[in-house]
Amino acid sequence: MVQLGLGAVVGFAGVTIPRLTDPASEDLILDAQQVALYASLVGLGAMAGCFISSVAQVRLGQRRTMLMFLPAELLSWLLLIFTPSAELLLVARFLLGFFVGAMGAAAYTYVVEISYKDHRGGLVSIVDLVRQCGMLLAYILGSLTLTWRMMAVILACLSTILPFIFLIFLPDSPRYLAFRKELDSARDALKLFRGRKYDVEPELTEIVEQLNRAGSQGTVIDQFYQLLKLENLKIFILLTFLNFIAQFTGNFVVINYTVPIFQATNSSIDAYTSTIIIGVIRVIGSSTYLIVIDRFGRRLVFIFSFLVMATSGAIFGGYFFLQSQNYDVNNIGWLPLTCLVVFSFFTCIGHPVVTVLRGELLPTSARSLGFNLLTSILFLGTFSVSQTYPTFVSALGIHGTFWIYSCCSVVLSIVVALFVPETKDKSLEEIQNKK
Repeated sequence: MVQLGLGAVVGFAGVTIPRLTDPASEDLILDAQQVALYASLVGLGAMAGCFISSVAQVRLGQRRTMLMFLPAELLSWLLLIFTPSAELLLVARFLLGFFVGAMGAAAYTYVVEISYKDHRGGLVSIVDLVRQCGMLLAYILGSLTLTWRMMAVILACLSTILPFIFLIFLPDSPRYLAFRKELDSARDALKLFRGRKYDVEPELTEIVEQLNRAGSQGTVIDQFYQLLKLENLKIFILLTFLNFIAQFTGNFVVINYTVPIFQATNSSIDAYTSTIIIGVIRVIGSSTYLIVIDRFGRRLVFIFSFLVMATSGAIFGGYFFLQSQNYDVNNIGWLPLTCLVVFSFFTCIGHPVVTVLRGELLPTSARSLGFNLLTSILFLGTFSVSQTYPTFVSALGIHGTFWIYSCCSVVLSIVVALFVPETKDKSLEEIQNKK
């Protein structure tokens, strides 16, 4: 449910930019520079939030970190709802990014650490599915006659109050409790997550042994030194590349500029209707990921998905190239929506693999810090791609911009094929022992 808030915050921009740039509006109106900041500041805030979250998670654990930041997210929504100026609106977007970024990283790490090895990929994908539902909800609300402030009221209530209530009744992750030497609590947590009939002792023993081999991880400094170990540093550099460049495949641009992109196609299909279709497809894609990730493995799913994204993105760019050359594209007005449907479907299958690998390849001794640093790098990428998209379009056109994004998808597929190990059906401890 925490991810519902992240999806809502991200999707909110895609459907409210037209309202905030409408000259006939009696509410706030943003200029071109403010629009770019409005779309991108969530990424910058989330980057900072992930960094702070890494400190909080080491001291408090993932669950209590989320409980601490949820009320702050609600206050940020209230600032956005009642803001009297464009400047405060941008501040509210930054703060929302900060808090959903902090909690999003904690939520992913929490799910990774409580999951059984055979179901970890699927459970992590449920987190992503909820995020897609948050985006879809924002898209649906955007298609209605609601003001952007009323949309924010609805999204604020759903994305903060419900997850806070649920988290109160859940325990900390077994691995966090074991590292805190609270073995009885870790045992109870394992029984809750695995079932009362499951023999938790072998798994608990494996967790404790792995923590003992890893050494001290009680502070951020301890975890930082663990990351600097050669075998861990190589993995961290690889994951840094994957997380940053993955944002330049076009995914976040499509999310943030959905309605304006469809308006630029001059298609007969309504831009808001097309946006809802994309939102539904993203949910279907995330649901499909649940089925394929633990059946076909991380590498195959990633490579195939990103190659399809590259192909559909290149064709999408081709449509705009023909349009820029004054070709008659009326007969293929269906093509942009079709391309983005395919692109969005496989984005929601391929991109979650990056998150799974973030949680699986990092060592337990540095997972909280490493995961949050990588998530910060991811959000630095989302900020960069959202901020530079208008500039890229002005210089290269939509066609050139999406062709660059397609090239990034191809490069990522090659890197994963050459350097990323398969982690399917392996416990976190088995993965670390084989590195």
